[in-house]
Amino acid sequence: MTLIGRIGVHQEILLAQIQQTAACNGAHTTEQRLSRWLLGAQDYIANGEAVPFTHELLSSILGVRRSTVTLIAVALQRAGSIRYTRGRIQILDRPAVERAACECYDAIRLLNDESSNTSKPRKH
Repeated sequence: MTLIGRIGVHQEILLAQIQQTAACNGAHTTEQRLSRWLLGAQDYIANGEAVPFTHELLSSILGVRRSTVTLIAVALQRAGSIRYTRGRIQILDRPAVERAACECYDAIRLLNDESSNTSKPRKH
């Protein structure tokens, strides 16, 4: 495939990711969207390690108050799904966080895999 062809494919995938995220923002709860962000960040930024997110950053990403993120994080931590310390969130029970996330996580993950042309296995 030519460079222009690759750029075109990447452009189409990026637009599909943006559309999926916009639909997710309108259709799903903050807990579902937070869980989706944590899973995606662990997959693509932290490589399975703790993600370097503060509640303030997550509130900005999700478009909610920091206190809302804190309430959800407390509930996820009490359930044993995550552990957070200042500026770091570690997923302890990935299947539980996947259940808390909306179906958009899988859709966006598949688009990311297409974009990178690699199939990353889901970490459990």
